[in-house]
Parts: sequence; structure tokens; C-alpha cells
Amino acid sequence: MTQNVEQALGVTGIEGLFKHSSEEVLKIMRKGRETLLTLLEAFVYDPLVDWTTGNEGGFASAFYGGGLMNPVVADRGQSKREMQREITMSLFSSHVAEVKGSWFKNRDDMLAALALLNDDLSSYIDAVQDYQCLEDIHSNLGCQKEYVTAAQSDKTHSLHSLGQRYNVFHGITRAKCDPDKKNVEC
Repeated sequence: MTQNVEQALGVTGIEGLFKHSSEEVLKIMRKGRETLLTLLEAFVYDPLVDWTTGNEGGFASAFYGGGLMNPVVADRGQSKREMQREITMSLFSSHVAEVKGSWFKNRDDMLAALALLNDDLSSYIDAVQDYQCLEDIHSNLGCQKEYVTAAQSDKTHSLHSLGQRYNVFHGITRAKCDPDKKNVEC
């Protein structure tokens, strides 16, 4: 900011309209910083981007690589659309390279989590099978309990004569066995 520029700003100098305008420009640039950074990032990868409208000539076109004045564009034989596509693909590939590490870390984390999930699911399936087995045993024991409860309340139930029937069965099997022949079945 030279004295000549300050004099051109008028009576208020840099404290008036200039300061107010500069503050507003900075606020707008902060709000749209992503867009601005995206536009400026193109200069990092291809500083010959044509920023002029409609292939205009002049200083801006010559400086920024406008149309037919740009020897690089003329040599390639590319149209503006093809050049923009290349720039877009170049920016996309650079963004992919930037997030590649995060993607690989996410992939490794997911694979580790899936392995743990697989182990937990195997344990869960085993637990469910054990539970079903125990539930079957519980159901069988419940049936046996009902049978015994019914026998307790009914004195003519077949369980009350179980001892007598066993003695009869045992006697029949002894009669079939001949101790002199040393029958192994007895």
C-alpha cells in the first residue's frame, strides 16, 4: 500500500470504504473457501487452464492459457471440454491418492471387525444349539414330572406296581437261565 494508492482512496484513506470492502471480501472468501481452494488447486496441477469466457483473446487469455494462443493446447489438438475432463480426472486421482490411506485403514478395520463378528456369531450359534438341547431336556423332564405327579394322585397308576412287575420280570429271566450250563446271557 503506497502513499499514492492511499491518496487515491480519498479523505478516509484505508480506514473508510477500502477497509469495509476488504473485510466483506475476506468474509465472503471464508464462507466459500472450499470453492476457492478447489479453483486454486487447478493451478497446482495445470496452470494453463483457460479461465476466460468464450475463448477471448487479450492479456488474461494469454496469461491463463486461452484457446489457440496456448501452444500446449494447439499441439495436443484438444478441445476445451477434453482439457477440462483431463483436469477433472487429474484432480480426482489426486483426491483418491489423498484418501487412499484412510480407505485402506477403513478396509483393514472392517475386515478385523468382520472376523470378530464371525467368531461371535459362531459362539452365538453354539449357545443357541446348547439352549435348544437344554430346552428339550427341560421339556422331557416336565413330561416326566407330570407323569409322576399323576401317579402320586392316582393310587391305581401303573407306576405303583412297577416293583412287582420288575420282580416278575426278573424271575422269568432267571428261570430261562440254567446256572449249570453257565449261560452268559443270565
